[in-house]
Amino acid sequence: MPNPLTGYIADCLDSFKDENVYLGNVKTYIYGAGTQLKLGNYVNAGSQLQLAGDNLGYWYLTYNSRYYIWKYALIDALEWIDDNWPEPVEELTWKTIVEAWIKNDFEGRVVTIATIDRMRQILWNEPFNVVWAARPEERKI
Repeated sequence: MPNPLTGYIADCLDSFKDENVYLGNVKTYIYGAGTQLKLGNYVNAGSQLQLAGDNLGYWYLTYNSRYYIWKYALIDALEWIDDNWPEPVEELTWKTIVEAWIKNDFEGRVVTIATIDRMRQILWNEPFNVVWAARPEERKI
């Protein structure tokens, strides 16, 4: 993956991880509150619930902020993809190949002909039964 795109995605993932710390804290504080309630420590349970609420609030604010970094990283990644999306490639046909040779003053002709000659050499002793390329039959009219 290209470096700019990798950086944008890494920034986005780091931001998601940072946000998930808040959710992890919420779980811990709620669990702690439950433990305190079982023990009858209502003040400590209340404190744990307040901390859970605070962390949930931090998560909500950062997740929903229009200025939070992960949104920019994601937008940057998508813009990079859009800017670097490959152009449609013209279909490769015999005509486009010949036109490219003519356009470039037959550049690459030596390699092309050598490749075709090598293919002929490989095919030399194989059966050949292509009807359209066969020698015409002589018929009397």
